[in-house]
Amino acid sequence: MLADDGTIKLGHSRNPHARAKKIGRRVEVIHMTDLIEQAERVERLAHRILALDGRHIRGEWFEAELEQAIRAIQIAVRQAEREELALGGKLSTEGLGRPPMDGQTMVQISIRLTRDQLEWIDGKATQLGVSRNDALRFLLDRDRSWDDAR
Repeated sequence: MLADDGTIKLGHSRNPHARAKKIGRRVEVIHMTDLIEQAERVERLAHRILALDGRHIRGEWFEAELEQAIRAIQIAVRQAEREELALGGKLSTEGLGRPPMDGQTMVQISIRLTRDQLEWIDGKATQLGVSRNDALRFLLDRDRSWDDAR
């Protein structure tokens, strides 16, 4: 949904037009998908994807282009179906991920972290002045240690 101020509400509903009337401000339904299995999970994933791009306002509201919101939904559907896992970075309508560096082969992995583990990684990322993605890459590089980063 698109509000008069240009913000986008990304959510799921069985009846989007009825939901739009209950928002409390004037919004227009600008994009609908076919029925999605795991709609709540897809919604949460799409929110995270847009938030990684630094455009989250609050709740289900984002400052984003329509194409970015649609792309976030598409990525989230593939994530929910376990076809794709985006660990972060800037959302682009032109493509995903970074090209392999120095002829290396890129492999996508899926890991589950506890909240404490994620907070620890975020702390290391802040300490090193890098993104969460880069901290995870650094952690997974078996030839380095955290001490080497200082």
